[in-house]
Amino acid sequence: MPEAASAAVVPLVSNPERRCTEAVTAFVAKVREGSYWGMFTDPCEYPAASDLALPADQARQLAGTPTRLASMPDELQERLINFGYGMAERAMRSFVDPAAFKPARFPFARGI
Repeated sequence: MPEAASAAVVPLVSNPERRCTEAVTAFVAKVREGSYWGMFTDPCEYPAASDLALPADQARQLAGTPTRLASMPDELQERLINFGYGMAERAMRSFVDPAAFKPARFPFARGI
């Protein structure tokens, strides 16, 4: 990668908070279509109805999961995947496409 190109990438990669703020600002200004959700986003903030239960207390518990590269128990991994799936579904149908696919169940049976 040429030096000029790599210098432009470093600030974007090294400052995720700024990237998030810029993305949300673009969504609100209707410059881009999309939605933002994170681990600490309250599922109740999204108006789209969903068949996927995301109880706020369990979502907060999952949000406290430390970031790691090490393995984790299968149960926790499946709950995190389900949480992300449910939040993505709500966010996209709330702010991007209300007619988007509405799943009836999580990828893993245990819920969040």
